[in-house]
Amino acid sequence: MKNIICVGILISLLSGCGLLETSPMQITTSDTDSSSDRVAGETQDRIEAPVFNAGQKWTYRRVDLWKNRETERFRQDFILPDNKLWVVRWNILNSDNQQRMGSVTGELFDTKFHSFADASLSGQYQPLSFPLSNGKTWHFKYSIPSKQLSVTQTATVEGWDTVNVPAGTFRAMRVKHEGNYSARTNDWSWMGRISETYWYSPEAQRIVKREYQDTNGEGEIWDQWRDELVEIEL
Repeated sequence: MKNIICVGILISLLSGCGLLETSPMQITTSDTDSSSDRVAGETQDRIEAPVFNAGQKWTYRRVDLWKNRETERFRQDFILPDNKLWVVRWNILNSDNQQRMGSVTGELFDTKFHSFADASLSGQYQPLSFPLSNGKTWHFKYSIPSKQLSVTQTATVEGWDTVNVPAGTFRAMRVKHEGNYSARTNDWSWMGRISETYWYSPEAQRIVKREYQDTNGEGEIWDQWRDELVEIEL
């Protein structure tokens, strides 16, 4: 069951023209929580989708909350715009899974929902839905037919938080997802809960933190982890 539900994070953080000329600003950080004072000023009532440029990069780490340690680190490089999508190079920098270590894939990033395209999905995963405003709610469904997995979720924008991650301190809008999944194998079927929280920072232009938890068919916590922004290059 872990492998089935874990598809969710790789989808949400997943996945021509000429390259755009930019002057990158690099922010380099350590792996420990920063005491940076780089917090956005006034909060906004309505947050529009950010405008990306080729050459921007975001590096994240995955923390297993059962083990309380980093299990994977990955970087997303924005390469080319393609209508409302971006071609993104996904680099696995470090991983407990040796088969994933060092892999590089090309993915498509949706700028409205900040999700990555996945051919195995029916429906669309929607971590965010721009424009964002406090109290906004949306519903979505998706399934992975090959794994006989279906998910229904409701997302609600809950307000602003100050978030500390290895990349620094950010003013971020909190988006809470609550939902259910149903899964089936040849021998049996079960249902469980999924709870996710995203923190989106207009300053970082991306999600800076994500927490995920699901339950098994008996209602017990099964999988739980956190993604954190480690470094950005804008």
